[in-house]
Order: sequence, then structure tokens, then C-alpha cells
Amino acid sequence: MSHGDTLLFLLQRAAQDRPEHPAVEDGARTLGYGALHAAAEALAARLLGAGVVPGARVLLHLRPGADEVIAWFAVMRLGAIAVPTHQAWRARQLRHVLEDSGASAVVSDAPGRWPDAGVAVVTPGGPPAGDPLPLPAPPEPDALAAIFYTSGSTGSPKGVTHTHGALAACARSITQTLGNTPDDRLLGLLPLAFHYGFSQLSTMVTVGGTLILEPLVMPAAVLDRAVEHRVTGIAGVPATWALLTGMLQEAPRALPDLRYVTNAGGALSPRVLQALPEVFPGVDIHLLYGMTEALRSTALPPGRFAEKPGAIGCAVPGAEVFVVAEDGRLCDTGQLGELVHRGAFVSPGYWRQPEASARKFRPCPAAGEGARVCWSGDLVRRDAEGILWFVSRKDALMKVGGYRVGPGEIEDALVDTGLVDEAVAVGVPHPVTGQAVAVAVSGPDVDEAALKRAWQRDLPRYMWPQRLLVWPGPLPRTATGKPDRAAVRAALG
Repeated sequence: MSHGDTLLFLLQRAAQDRPEHPAVEDGARTLGYGALHAAAEALAARLLGAGVVPGARVLLHLRPGADEVIAWFAVMRLGAIAVPTHQAWRARQLRHVLEDSGASAVVSDAPGRWPDAGVAVVTPGGPPAGDPLPLPAPPEPDALAAIFYTSGSTGSPKGVTHTHGALAACARSITQTLGNTPDDRLLGLLPLAFHYGFSQLSTMVTVGGTLILEPLVMPAAVLDRAVEHRVTGIAGVPATWALLTGMLQEAPRALPDLRYVTNAGGALSPRVLQALPEVFPGVDIHLLYGMTEALRSTALPPGRFAEKPGAIGCAVPGAEVFVVAEDGRLCDTGQLGELVHRGAFVSPGYWRQPEASARKFRPCPAAGEGARVCWSGDLVRRDAEGILWFVSRKDALMKVGGYRVGPGEIEDALVDTGLVDEAVAVGVPHPVTGQAVAVAVSGPDVDEAALKRAWQRDLPRYMWPQRLLVWPGPLPRTATGKPDRAAVRAALG
């Protein structure tokens, strides 16, 4: 690999070729590629003056906008390692990430939140302190670029490491999948603290397009901005599309510049899958799959959406995926197995967690002799045409009286009744069957008796929920928009 295999090189190239073309817009200002490159160099010099050296970790805690983008590229330019955080994280989570990463500096637009951090706190856009020091050479592609913290089923969030080369290679793969061009204008609704959100930035830098970052909350504002800013692409998680499709079904409106939408971070409900082509006529719908430890893995081409709604598709360029049975052999067509990932996008491992890394990233003979792969923990099936279908998280799968039960089938059936807005199914201990199904649902005026009649009509007996909790308000979700099964399980007792 060469320096050309990094996002830093791609930013520099865009700054030279298209210095005035908008790189990022945040409502308050617009930065062209030339200005973005210059601002990143200036902040990198300030970080160097504050004692940050190549290889050091720098925690990023900023509101969505141009300053956050500048900080990302400043840290990478210095050869330090970016540790992005989410604005919604509380002091406990931030303290864990700060201590676990061993960060030596924080870039924050709220320096008052860090009185006892014990590290240098740098604000974006400040003046240089004295004469700037000369910056070191740009990092090599195999140097670590970022640590993305992600929650698992147990314990504190783990830091997933990725190199400059992997982030750039994945961005190139995504731009091929989506057909991105310099004329694309993406509406960034997702936090840059997670790779799905960060990939909106990395893909636009790869092709020289524009990322629009605004702190949007109300779905109506999303649609207004999409029209106002001539947005060509929107990325969302299932919660995003549930809100937007519901709004557009009630009040249809044209989005004349919108070319495509993408979903990742979880499976869409049947209602949303049916609604998407209705509310976004003529718009390409990309169903994507990935995980922090392996970045982007699969995609369903828009042309196959109508015949295979809900499928996660096939491997994207540069990625390899395999469906592996419990005995280690490759699964046959239709057989349930764990999805494993191989290729340039797979993480080197968890930050400072060798035992957890050894469990997650280990050889898989079925994927090739000595091949190091990422074991996803996701159970999938491959159909006769080679298309993959997500079934369940391995740790979310329930075993009820000898039956293997995926929560998604139950959740979809309950939402399809029209009696609830959301549903989350989890397994709870049962003295006879080992586990039983328990569900939490939300919605206005839930008729529990009618819901029970519906599931008895639509589901086999072993899938019938044995416990039902009507949640007051929307069901809890993680910071990435996925159902918070741990919170639901705790509430069910």
C-alpha cells in the first residue's frame, strides 16, 4: 500500500483538484475541500503543540458539524488515533472510553465538561500557541487510524481498531456499491462516532462529494432539509425509516433530487419494507449489512429489492463472507449458520483486549487454510441464488423446548397486527422448556387481549409470548438505533 490508500491522501487530492467544491455544510458554514484541508492541518499543528504525538489517542467529543470533520482529519494527519464519542453519552461512558483508550488529549466544543480529565483539552478553531511545529510525515496505510467503541451483550464497550488503509478501502467499496459521484450530496443523520455514520464522510471524501451535517431531530426537518439542500442520498437505521415512511404515508411529498437511500444497523420491519418504494418512488433502496469489527460486508442491489425485500444480499467489493455451521463446515443452501468475514475491512482486534480479540478474530478452516476471520455472531441463511438473509443474533436466539426461535419473526408478526408500533422479543428462563418468549411492546392504547388473539392466530404455539410488557413510550434503543434488548430483558426481570 502507498499513501494514496488513505483518506488523508484523498482529502489532499480533492483539495488540489476541487478546492472550492463544498466538502461539508452544517447550517452555519460551508467548507470547501481546500478550506477543510487547511483547517485540518492547522488543528493538527495545535494538537502537536499540545503534546500529542503520532500513535497517541485523541478523544473527539463535538456536536455534528464542520468542526467534528476537521477534528477527524487533524488527528489522522498527525498520525494519532481518533477515538470518536457520541454526544448522547453520559459522564460514565465518556470516562470509560477516556480511561480505556489511554487518550492523551480531548478535542471538544464544550471544554467545561472535562475539568478533571487529566489530559490536554483542545477546542476547535482556536489560535495557534506560538510558532507551529512542523508536522510529521503522514501515516502509513497499515497504521491505526481510529478506535470505534461498541457495546456488546455483556460488559463495558470495547474499542474496535481500524487502520487508515481499511477505512479507505471500505469507502471505495461503498462508493462502488452506491455509484457515488462528486455531484452527490449526502444528508448525514448518523453520528460520526459509529462507522455507518463515518462512512458518509469517508465516501464523500473518496469521490469529492458533499456531506451535509445538521443536528436534526424532527422527521419533518429531515424532509425539509432534503429538499432545501438538494440531497441525493440519505442513510438511516430502522428507526429512521419507520418514522420517515410513516410521515410520508400520511403526507406524501416529492424529493426531486433524492437518488438513493440506505439502511443498516438492523432489519427493517415488513411494514417499512413495503412502504419504502411507495413513499420513495424511483429511488434506489440499498439494504446494507455490516458490523464495527468488519465494517461493510454485504449489500442487496436495488434491482433485487422487489423480489427479495429484507435480504442482506451478497458480499460487497473487497469483502468475503462465509456461512459456517456449528461443526465448522460451510453451510448448504438454506442451512442456518454463523456469518464470518474475511478481507481488508476486518479489524486488527479490540483495543487492549487480547482475549476478547482471540475469541472474535480467529482462524476458520472453511474460509481457507490459516485464514483469520471475524466471527460475527449473526445467524444467516443463503438461498438458492446465493442471497443472504439475516435471521438473528446468535446471543439473541431463543431455544424454546428444542425449537430455535429468532426474535425477529415474533416482532414482525406483532407489528404486522397493527395493534402495536414496536415490539422486542427476548428469551427468559423457563423451568420446563429452558427458555420462554417474553415481549415488550409500545403503542397508544395497546389492547392486550386482541394482541394475544393475534399471536395465537399467526404464530406457532412455541413462539407464543409467555410474558407481555406494555412499555410506556417508545421502546429503548442503543446509541446506534438498535433495540436495546438488555434494557428490555432487565425490565422483564
